[in-house]
Amino acid sequence: MVINGAMNVAQRSTSVTGIGTTVAYNTVDRWRFADASDPPARFTETQSTDAPDGFGFSRKFEVTTVDSSVADDDMQYTDHFIEAQNLQRLKFGTSNAESLTFSFYVKCSVASTMGVRFTHEDGGGEYGASYTINSTNTWERKSITVPGNTATAINNDTGRGLRIAFGFTVGSDNAGTNSTAWGNGKIFGTHTNTFVGTSSATWQVTGVQLEVGSSATPFEHKTF
Repeated sequence: MVINGAMNVAQRSTSVTGIGTTVAYNTVDRWRFADASDPPARFTETQSTDAPDGFGFSRKFEVTTVDSSVADDDMQYTDHFIEAQNLQRLKFGTSNAESLTFSFYVKCSVASTMGVRFTHEDGGGEYGASYTINSTNTWERKSITVPGNTATAINNDTGRGLRIAFGFTVGSDNAGTNSTAWGNGKIFGTHTNTFVGTSSATWQVTGVQLEVGSSATPFEHKTF
């Protein structure tokens, strides 16, 4: 359900500096940078050829200005929206709502726990989760399973149906506890700000996939 999850397509640019307080699609198509409350951290964002076996590209952020004291309401993250009509297979809003599994390859230069935000854009709330960087400077595959939302349907239209966001800077107002159901926990789950607090730290992602079910399958490469 994720378009350009292998980070192959970057029609705007392959490298942009000074990323931090402007909401924009900068490099890789379909993947946006966003922020709230004007945090001080700054990044260089690139489409990188450093990627795990079987992939040609990743999306990379490098910290150029650190944030050593994150304010409670600060947020910086990168997100991806999935069109509502492409999510009808999830059966949200019914007793048969499907679980979904989110998987991705990540490489980070600092050990940390980082948050992921799932937003039901048609009023179904948030689901916050997290993943751990266990081996620095190493490609690791992560997967997160999210329960179906039985309470609220996804509209069958061309609007935003689901937002998936990787957190970089997340203050305590929006991070701290993982969700166990839609609408509880913090919106970015458990998150530490080690990445944005480390000068020249790097974070990369590719092979991003969202599928129905409770387990991750091998990444499905698609032509374009």
